Amino acid sequence: MYLKEEASYVLAVFVLLYSSGLNVITEDNISKGRIDLTIIVNNSIVYILEFKVIKNSKEKGKALNQILQKEYYKKYLNYEKIYIIGIELDKTKKQIVNFEYQQVK
Repeated sequence: MYLKEEASYVLAVFVLLYSSGLNVITEDNISKGRIDLTIIVNNSIVYILEFKVIKNSKEKGKALNQILQKEYYKKYLNYEKIYIIGIELDKTKKQIVNFEYQQVK
């Protein structure tokens, strides 16, 4: 379940992506937790998104690290390409303060 602060951001991005016709999965279950958003494009490319609301700059990198530590991408190893994306938002400024991504396959 999302933290209350993260839920509105996840929902906004989900609605935008889903309404554009993409295959989007929210709260995608795996054995080690739940992926905030998974996007599958042409049954060959997977984007895994994790959102985190952070309090200070010391917490930057938390979203991408969670994907790597919990190995969210392993569920999709049968796809051609996998990209993981961490998006972090400032709790008080209510804006994106960190955006990181990497290709894991």
